[in-house]
Amino acid sequence: MIHACIDLETTGLNSNIHEICSITVAVVEDFKADNKRTFTSLIQPVRWASISDEAMKVNGITLEELRRAPTRMQVLSNLNSWWDGVLQAEVMIPQGFNYNGFDKTFLVAFLGKDRYDNMFHYQSRDVSKELFGLVDAGLFEDRKGEKLTDWCHYFNIDHLAHNSLGDVIATIELREKVNKILRRAR
Repeated sequence: MIHACIDLETTGLNSNIHEICSITVAVVEDFKADNKRTFTSLIQPVRWASISDEAMKVNGITLEELRRAPTRMQVLSNLNSWWDGVLQAEVMIPQGFNYNGFDKTFLVAFLGKDRYDNMFHYQSRDVSKELFGLVDAGLFEDRKGEKLTDWCHYFNIDHLAHNSLGDVIATIELREKVNKILRRAR
């Protein structure tokens, strides 16, 4: 199975009313994103009235960029073509930062449960959960914050925050750091 790091930017925090406005899915090999097997796109929202000004301020995507972005149906078609062609419809094990707590719900709403279940393995790797497990074990007592940006700062990882591709790259580097810590702990 293929490991894929996923990050989304959204028009708000509630997957019942807000939408994905940027998506990156990157195949991960040896703790590196495979650029030839990375899918990234902006997505034009359907529900313009539900766009949160605060969310747009955080992700830095402008309404003009979203007006020019591919539609939801175009991105779904492109993502399906990418998965069928580049990945030969191989199931991906999703990973991300707070993937289970945030990204997965939006991705299921975007793809539909059946398509999600066809594309992604039921098990996932959530880097934030792994880090908090290490915090609970007594490591990182000097760290501050819980967000991806906080952890990147702690580990001196360059990070283009709140950009789906930038967050994917940072999450992969962070996952590598966690993996090294876990190996040393054995």
